Amino acid sequence: MKTLAVLVACLLSAGCLSSCVSRPAKTTSQPVRQDAAPVVYSPDPGASLCLSLALPRQGPARSIAEKIARGANAAKRELERQGTMVTLHMLDADQPDWLDQLAALPPECALVGGPMQAAAYSAAKNSPAARGRAFFTFMPQLEPDDEGRIAWRFFPSPEDQVDALLGFLQIEMGFSAYAALYPDEPYGRRMTEIFRQRAALRGAAVQAARYTPGATAEWANAAAKLVGRQEINKTPFPTTNFQAIFLPGSWASADQLITSLHYNGEDRLVLLGDALWGEGIQNRPPGIPRYYQIALFPGAWNPTLAGPGAQSLLAAAQGAAPDFWLGLGYDFLRFAARLNLPAGWTPQLVAQHAAQAQRSFAWSIAPISWDEQGKATQALFVFTPVAGTFAPVQPEQFKASWREAQARFADRVRTAQSGSAAKGLSAPRPPVAPAAP
Repeated sequence: MKTLAVLVACLLSAGCLSSCVSRPAKTTSQPVRQDAAPVVYSPDPGASLCLSLALPRQGPARSIAEKIARGANAAKRELERQGTMVTLHMLDADQPDWLDQLAALPPECALVGGPMQAAAYSAAKNSPAARGRAFFTFMPQLEPDDEGRIAWRFFPSPEDQVDALLGFLQIEMGFSAYAALYPDEPYGRRMTEIFRQRAALRGAAVQAARYTPGATAEWANAAAKLVGRQEINKTPFPTTNFQAIFLPGSWASADQLITSLHYNGEDRLVLLGDALWGEGIQNRPPGIPRYYQIALFPGAWNPTLAGPGAQSLLAAAQGAAPDFWLGLGYDFLRFAARLNLPAGWTPQLVAQHAAQAQRSFAWSIAPISWDEQGKATQALFVFTPVAGTFAPVQPEQFKASWREAQARFADRVRTAQSGSAAKGLSAPRPPVAPAAP
């Protein structure tokens, strides 16, 4: 179970190419294809489609792969009830001969869902077996030269995660001042740099501090330096004017990091997690629930099953408990049927078909779109922890909770000042009042 949790974290994180497996080598090779005239975008009733999934079916990711396959089969049954026959080839990417199986597929099986892991993807793209195949991978990122040329992303990226958070805070809250407290390891550094870059695009500043993973006794000191701890009558207060703080990393660390902030008097900030929070919170609810009253994190699966795509998945899943992985397989196969990619495809043709296919598509997971260069963007949901689970954030309710936190902070300042006025200590600065959205 622990191994599976690590794998899930890897798949959802920016470190999937760099830390969980070796980074694929640069290559100039690409599948051989011929130019083709545009074909009919949507399959005719009674048509037959050939599709394949390349999933790890033996190792620690087997249970995830089985959910993706189950979702794809649910979509296959649905399409066939509607008159579109689908031949779905399941390739076990854990088997040494899976590329031979891929090469043996007929040319019309041009579209491949997966792989999920960088090692399998690297092996595929450098192999003659991949000629004529377009990969829609279940990975958070691809090599920059690959995306939109030999492979496309069907999975949320780190940038998608950060954009969902910043978009909500800028539009709904009017925020423009942020902090980040991150683990000093590749994932934490990478996510914080992405957060800084995406905030800069919105005209916002980010002040960051790092902590050493595992050295929990030092985390309070790292937090103190970041928030500019000051004491008034032995009561700690922050002196910075951040409005939210990004805490990338595992859900398991969140409680202690937030406790470290509270220890230094910082209890007024909106707390920002990444997609790993959504995986962790289901297994271990917050240790101190009140700490998370103004916390947010992004995710691609809405557990309230909002939207027609999620409802149709629930009906098609035949009793299986719906989740992101089931929805991923379900949406991929239905989208692939719409894409209707022919043998002899070109990147331009994929872009054309994707632009058409994404129109009015009933997603069960967060909607994905592709631009003219084939770069994917997923409009992730924003959640907040509630009663041991999580739910989509309700803007007005969240704003009310934020205002309550600011009021509690102001009361603490007044109480501390009343006992230390003679000492001439300055009051901590309140956070910058949000602009009108």
